[in-house]
Amino acid sequence: MELIEIVRVFGLPGIIFVIWWFDHKRINQLQANLKSYKNLCEKYCKMAEDQMEIISLNITSLSKIQQKLEDYKLCPLAQKEKKDGA
Repeated sequence: MELIEIVRVFGLPGIIFVIWWFDHKRINQLQANLKSYKNLCEKYCKMAEDQMEIISLNITSLSKIQQKLEDYKLCPLAQKEKKDGA
């Protein structure tokens, strides 16, 4: 019933304008969502790069620890003999 009254008051151009207005608002909302998603993706990429750097540092540290464990797995007297013999 209200739609018929709106058509009588505003006419067909008014209805077209109202449809355009709602569509325009929807497009603006979609663009805002897209911008938010883009920012989120950029932050995720930065976080992934930082995490990759941390993982690389951890691997380096674990390799050093492993090497030290392998170097010192013999008792101190055996280490001294190994160094003297080499």
